[in-house]
Amino acid sequence: VNDFRISHETKSTCLILDRCLGDLVNHIVTGVADPKTFSRFKVVMPTFHRNLLVYTPIPEPSRGIEDRALEKRTLDLTLQNAKQLIPNIDFETHIVAFFSGLTARNSRGDFILEAAQKNPAFVNVALPPPGITCSPAIGKQAVEILRKSGLRLMEKPHFNPFRKKMKRIRDSSLMEMAELVRQDSRYGHVVCRCETVSEAEIVEAIRRGATTLDGIKFRTRAGMGRCQANFCGPEVAAILARETHQAYEKMTKFGPGSIYLAPETLQKIHER
Repeated sequence: VNDFRISHETKSTCLILDRCLGDLVNHIVTGVADPKTFSRFKVVMPTFHRNLLVYTPIPEPSRGIEDRALEKRTLDLTLQNAKQLIPNIDFETHIVAFFSGLTARNSRGDFILEAAQKNPAFVNVALPPPGITCSPAIGKQAVEILRKSGLRLMEKPHFNPFRKKMKRIRDSSLMEMAELVRQDSRYGHVVCRCETVSEAEIVEAIRRGATTLDGIKFRTRAGMGRCQANFCGPEVAAILARETHQAYEKMTKFGPGSIYLAPETLQKIHER
């Protein structure tokens, strides 16, 4: 490590709002009245999938590196900041999900992207908020840093940088939907009603490598709607079990330690 320190002493909160509000805000709205204040990062913005995202830092220290709790006063502060930016939106009614996590900061107070002094083959990357936005460009720059450090890099000869777009009934016209159903009847079976995701899309996501419920969610948005998979989750898990030829009780949300159906719940189902 070079001459800087990483701290996880502060937290931030994100609220995800229903897609029905996605057309009300078309660009990033933020407040920077005082660039030196911690609250300068509060943001309301549309996402790629037309949800609204509300972000605000929490002006109090975290309780440790595992502190991801979202308390009521924190939620109230996040909503208050959002209403200051956009007063005419009923944020409370349309909250779909909320998250809280640590905000990593470094002692230099700026973006850090450089080769380590003791080991040039190791690249130090320390990004203050909102550094994740720069990730694609940072990845390319990190490759160049490694190249200049003398590391022998070889491009994969058969690497394909283009991923074939999945067919989605949510984005299709009526004629396109009819053609999809004609080709594969599973497009006519909507599993996730909140996000209009069909069985065929879930099967395609599994064939592309999804092995967990979150893997399917990230590829199709099944479970990202207002019900947060409370309605479609069991059926998605059943499709995953069927397509991977595994027992239903082995299905997980995100891998080891996240069994989707608790053993005691499964036992009660069998007893009925």
